[in-house]
Amino acid sequence: MTSQAPNIGRGPLSPFACLWRHRALAWQLTVRDVKARYRGALLGPFWAIFQPLLYLAVFTFVFTVIFPSRGAVWGANRARGAVWGANRADFALAIFLGLIVFWLASDCVTRAPSLLRSNTALVQNVVFPLEILPWITLGEAVFHAGLRFLIFLVAFAAVHGGAPWTVFLLPLVIAPLVLIILGMSWILAALGAFSRDLEQVINVIVTAAMFMSAIFYPASVVPEAYRGYFMLNPLAFAIEQARRVAMWGEPPAWAALGGFLVAGLVMAWLGLRWFARSRGRFADVL
Repeated sequence: MTSQAPNIGRGPLSPFACLWRHRALAWQLTVRDVKARYRGALLGPFWAIFQPLLYLAVFTFVFTVIFPSRGAVWGANRARGAVWGANRADFALAIFLGLIVFWLASDCVTRAPSLLRSNTALVQNVVFPLEILPWITLGEAVFHAGLRFLIFLVAFAAVHGGAPWTVFLLPLVIAPLVLIILGMSWILAALGAFSRDLEQVINVIVTAAMFMSAIFYPASVVPEAYRGYFMLNPLAFAIEQARRVAMWGEPPAWAALGGFLVAGLVMAWLGLRWFARSRGRFADVL
């Protein structure tokens, strides 16, 4: 049986403390997982670049050639001083940016329920810090999100001749979502050790979230009576704010961002606490 690790989740900064304590191990395992993902593939790590390029090319073709009129939906945002409604390619770029944020979340959340069952040898190891596994999954997801965003920046610069300075605020905008993802990953990893059905449930929820998070449409088209509730979805909020700083050249909604940041810190702390309280039974069920 795995021992109860001391002091895990005891303080609000414990999610960062556990990463810092095992930072070398977390880095090594993250690099290992990134390499393992493309081991044996003909193009190897180039798939990490080729896949998002293919997505971007498909979106650009579909929404500039097949459905060019859909760009008018995004063009309505020019009233806010946006620069991205001037070109039909912006519709594809907006969807691609939304998917980058969505993939960051889905890559972590869909893997979380099976995280412990896919690492049973580590679960049996009483000295291995199991709490860093969600950090490793997040690190791999951030790596791929970074590559995808670089492709987005190159494409956006090719269309508009450059990117707004507010693009440097993107990490700050994504930070609350990352913390919420981390907290959910700890909770789902712990629950997934006891139930295999959780994977199927999460896959359904993630698919629904893809259509309920303003990826394929701007939040402004959501009826005003429901828009406030809609924006409580951290994924929808992060996508809208990412477009705001990376495409519109506007600063984020600071008050709402601060609220989500606090919520993210609380979620990460609660997730780690749940994981720490459950880990004593992992070896018995796996």
